[in-house]
Amino acid sequence: MVVVLTVMSNIPAWGAEGDVPATLPTQTPEAAADTTVPEPKAGAPVPPGLRVRAELSRDSILLGENPLLYYVVTNAGQQPFKISLGGDYRGAPRALRFIVRATDKDGTVVEDPYPDSACMGGLGGTFVVKPGQTFYLSVPLLRHCRFEKAGTYTIQVMHDLGWFASRPWGDPKERKGEFAAAVTATAQIKVAEPTPQQAEQVLQQILAMPPLNNQEWGKKTPEYPDLTVLRSPVYLPLLMARVDGGLEAIIEGIGSIETPEATTALLKVLGHKDAAKAQAAAQCLLIRIPTEGTPYTHWGNERTVQRCWDRTVADQARTAAQTILTHVSEPLYTVAGHILAVTAEKDDLAWIVKAVDQALANHPGARNSDQDYLDAPGDTNSLLIATQRCIKSGAAVTTPPNNPGEVVVYLTHLGANASFRPPGWEAACASFLAHKHPYVRQLALHTLPSPMPEACRKALPSLLADDDEGVLMEACTRAGQEKDAACRPGLLKVLGAPHGSFVVGNAQQASVPLGIYPEALEIAADRLSRTHYDPHAQGTGATSIGTWMFLMSVVEGATGSGGFSEHQEKDFPAIARRWKEFIAAHREALREGKKFPLGEGGITPAFVPTGADCTVHGKSWPER
Repeated sequence: MVVVLTVMSNIPAWGAEGDVPATLPTQTPEAAADTTVPEPKAGAPVPPGLRVRAELSRDSILLGENPLLYYVVTNAGQQPFKISLGGDYRGAPRALRFIVRATDKDGTVVEDPYPDSACMGGLGGTFVVKPGQTFYLSVPLLRHCRFEKAGTYTIQVMHDLGWFASRPWGDPKERKGEFAAAVTATAQIKVAEPTPQQAEQVLQQILAMPPLNNQEWGKKTPEYPDLTVLRSPVYLPLLMARVDGGLEAIIEGIGSIETPEATTALLKVLGHKDAAKAQAAAQCLLIRIPTEGTPYTHWGNERTVQRCWDRTVADQARTAAQTILTHVSEPLYTVAGHILAVTAEKDDLAWIVKAVDQALANHPGARNSDQDYLDAPGDTNSLLIATQRCIKSGAAVTTPPNNPGEVVVYLTHLGANASFRPPGWEAACASFLAHKHPYVRQLALHTLPSPMPEACRKALPSLLADDDEGVLMEACTRAGQEKDAACRPGLLKVLGAPHGSFVVGNAQQASVPLGIYPEALEIAADRLSRTHYDPHAQGTGATSIGTWMFLMSVVEGATGSGGFSEHQEKDFPAIARRWKEFIAAHREALREGKKFPLGEGGITPAFVPTGADCTVHGKSWPER
């Protein structure tokens, strides 16, 4: 059986889209499920036959080349053992259960290029290694080590293999503990700095290499092109010369070089006629722009800001952002907003107002998907953040506002500054709640102070029937905050309709302060009895995680759930009936906010679909 897994990263090598796919070694289902072979367990004795060593695809490189480090697991014993792999890559630049460290001849540790990596899990499992079997795992060395000068380096590499503690989801700094000897291997590599002529040859070779397709775990992966590890400034002019005729990955190569000159080069590419290349440059710039008042980017990487950003770059970046706003380049508004959030002066507010006004005109209709209503129209969220710097620099907010762009800036400042309460603001906000553009209505609900002015609060019940999902989401939240009994009928209608996940989730939360928690639970149970399995849509799927966890919110200490599948649909009617009986028996206690410990009130494993589980006080329940 071949199982397809993704093991590499969310930062693709050239030629790969997103995560890089890999295949696990072929094993029969019987071997993988062999219960006579102990499962790996952190803290248990390591199998006596487990041996690891490290090999390299080449033992000397020029900066910019992409060698692979092979972590080799061998069974030198007489009995098979299992190893645990995966679950550590989704959203990360590398597989996080590997720990790799390189040191120079003086013992100085080479810098980690991604010191704050985190992941959202991923596929994985345990696999049998038979006596005499050798099992290769391919590790992209330069995704772990940022070599910047010539020298000979000693490399240590470790994977927990399931036999040692692993924390790929925790604080990245906690993963840099001691290397466990039983699963640690070493190798040496010699690094040299390329001349401009050598750099040209390296780049030509990289661009001529076939892209990485599938890796087969258990076998060596051949070297593949990865322009994100070029990093040396010697490559900058060579890459810039190829921007017009080259691949989008050329831009990633520029983004790998942490110098002010490379930042300037990326700012130039923002104006490229090829929109995809301009967008690639924007993505690279986002990790170089500091957060206002700190040396950190929004991704927490202080080193990148220190190396890539200075006063000259800031002035160039502000000019580039103004150009983006002038040409109404909506896909680039995010990077423009981040730039202006740290560079804007009072004169920039007029440009932002004009851009926001045009974005609202370009996106006038009701929004019905999560992707649409969670962000401001036209990617203007970061532009709105930048308005506060403009105002601090002396720009004046137009009062009363004359167009939708001015209204949005007005509301943004109203929400950010409690002292901004110009004459007539209550009446103005009441009119904004009836504005023709749905985003204005949504933003007014979001930014109004609590308690809401009476003229605004009266509009809440009608807004719970709005045809825009973003407005509904905010209206549900405000109904709960205001504890307005007039909102109860509208909120129950929202819960009973096929709305999106965030609308339903906010409505469920609001049901508690509004005193209709039992009724909201009954609606969720009713859905469970009559709809099909949908693992994603919280609003329309009977067993989606959000809706299911709302039912489980009656249990004291319940925090998570999982294990759902389409095979459980046969369980739904009986489980729904049990929930309805429970709710009817404890209606007033639930209304008062009582949480039921497991076993109290008749909550048993029969309330959970077969194979599913919940996290209660940090432990899986029911125990299977």
